[in-house]
Amino acid sequence: MLQASVLLLIVSIWFPGATRIAGTDGSLSFLLALFCALLSIVAYAETARRLHRVEATLATTVLTISAFIIILSLLSMLYADNPLRTMRAVFAQVFGFAIIPAVAAISTRPKGLVAVDRVVMAIVIMSVVTSCLVAIGLGDARFADRAEGYFKHSNQLGIALSAGLPLIAAKMVSSRKHRALLLGCLVAVLLGLVKS
Repeated sequence: MLQASVLLLIVSIWFPGATRIAGTDGSLSFLLALFCALLSIVAYAETARRLHRVEATLATTVLTISAFIIILSLLSMLYADNPLRTMRAVFAQVFGFAIIPAVAAISTRPKGLVAVDRVVMAIVIMSVVTSCLVAIGLGDARFADRAEGYFKHSNQLGIALSAGLPLIAAKMVSSRKHRALLLGCLVAVLLGLVKS
């Protein structure tokens, strides 16, 4: 269930307009990230019991500091001109808080490396699909000056594609097969970045 929820979260992030609740883009993605964070913390807590004490302490410290940063970001709503805009930063933080322990918990399971590879491939596929849609201008991926893809602003598309780019490069280095296909993916994402 954890792996499926992480994959669903990754897919939902690439189409924030489609995950709108009450007129706010990415609302469903945010709820999915919170759900993944809860699932991953529970799964990671079981894994942490088997870790060496120093590793478990380090992981707990990182997650505690992350939670503290999220709480401080939420508190910034108290003095912001537009409190809902602070959710942009909080969403990215919650996404990281959800993904880091989720990947750690998934990787320790049987066939965990295959599951982590699926998560990486989901990000690669979403990067390439969005880049291709932007390149041909389908749907909401039209652009006048700079491409926005399915995001509200073009810089958000650039940030999303930038997250996928190093994963594609890493797959090219580590994979012995499909290098030509991965090179094509790399070119497509670079073209998407240029258009954004």
